[in-house]
Amino acid sequence: MPSNLLRDVLPELEVFAHAVQARRPDDGAWCEAWTVRDILMHQTGDAEELVRVLAAHLAGEPVETRGSDRENPYRALTHAELRSAFLARYARSPSRG
Repeated sequence: MPSNLLRDVLPELEVFAHAVQARRPDDGAWCEAWTVRDILMHQTGDAEELVRVLAAHLAGEPVETRGSDRENPYRALTHAELRSAFLARYARSPSRG
């Protein structure tokens, strides 16, 4: 599960991870067009992007823009692999400390 720093910065992360684990990948969501798996892919891509942007910012480097293809690498993963990738991406989040 997330580190203490992540719990402080993103308190909803642990609740989200538990909610995903408690549901089937093909379960629907409040947005009728999305499944639990769709949301998890989207959030995993967002986590990857967050790490990329924060790492560049903390290093004092410019942050280049990207297209919206960041979910593509996660489409071929099983749901269990996708959950693991989601948690791993957030565990990589850079910090100043």
